[in-house]
Amino acid sequence: MKLSTLSPLSPPPQPSDALRRSADPIPKPALLAWVEGPGAEGIETPWRLAGITILPASTLLGLRAFEDAYEDQLPGEAPDGSDCMRVIFDLEKLLRMALHQSVLALELLASPAPLQLHAPFNELAPVELAQAAITSGVIRAYRGVLPSTLDAIDAGERMAALSGLRRLYTASLLHRDAVMGTDLGAQLLSCAPSPIAPIVEGWSDGPLRPAQARALKDEARRLDALLDLPGALPERPHDYDLLHETLVAWRLATS
Repeated sequence: MKLSTLSPLSPPPQPSDALRRSADPIPKPALLAWVEGPGAEGIETPWRLAGITILPASTLLGLRAFEDAYEDQLPGEAPDGSDCMRVIFDLEKLLRMALHQSVLALELLASPAPLQLHAPFNELAPVELAQAAITSGVIRAYRGVLPSTLDAIDAGERMAALSGLRRLYTASLLHRDAVMGTDLGAQLLSCAPSPIAPIVEGWSDGPLRPAQARALKDEARRLDALLDLPGALPERPHDYDLLHETLVAWRLATS
């Protein structure tokens, strides 16, 4: 199984100085990327800044408590001027999340255009870690967005509806070809002509019109039905040893 990523349709937004700075006492992230916020799951902002740091072994040993995830909110720092969440994970926590088929973890590792990429992530491509962890179980995680996506379509909520559709397209590409794609425009370019392409290309902030809602609902159900067919992803992690050995080596190198 070879997992690759689709190129984004356009360059991702660059972080401001505030986004580049780590909140005390977070070590500087070795990987930092925008990941899509779960707009179809009740969180209003589509933006989430996620990163990975590697805590030294001395942090994890002994009696002192330590954090393996740091989260804060940055007012007005998203590219559209809205608030955004920032979450930084220790590598071990992130890899465990990936093994449990966390969409956030896998999409962070498979980000096609990270905002920051420092050693050791420039020695081993993060997508290789996603490739080692991803299984057919991720399809269930992505597929779970269908009910809330249909609800968003019925409510005319354009952003939440397209966010859910993007995840179903990601699931479809993974299921069929073991390809991770997280940009809806790029996904539409990679597949057969889609009835929702004009809706995406003619983006507006207004609510969905009835004809648009019908097209999105039909496409969501079509994509979900495709996931019942035999797929390309393995049932078990492709290379658990790579994840284990990478974590040990990078943790010791940081100490």
